[in-house]
Amino acid sequence: MSLSSVLGTWADYFEKLLNVDDPIPVEKELIYHTAEVYVEKPTKDEFLLAIHKLKSNKAPGIDGITVEMILHGGDELHER
Repeated sequence: MSLSSVLGTWADYFEKLLNVDDPIPVEKELIYHTAEVYVEKPTKDEFLLAIHKLKSNKAPGIDGITVEMILHGGDELHER
């Protein structure tokens, strides 16, 4: 088998594979299946317990919010 016949075979294969006359409709392409589990929002008590477990005097995250800001943000911040 020569190199040109092998290349021709591959060219024919991909020609048939990629150049279809009846493509899949867009609606069918957009179907996604996930395995995500539904998790309920934490209660206020769970939130307060979690923020009081955070260590103080640490560097802020990428958003620039420190633990101290969250701890001393008051009820208005904690309600969000």
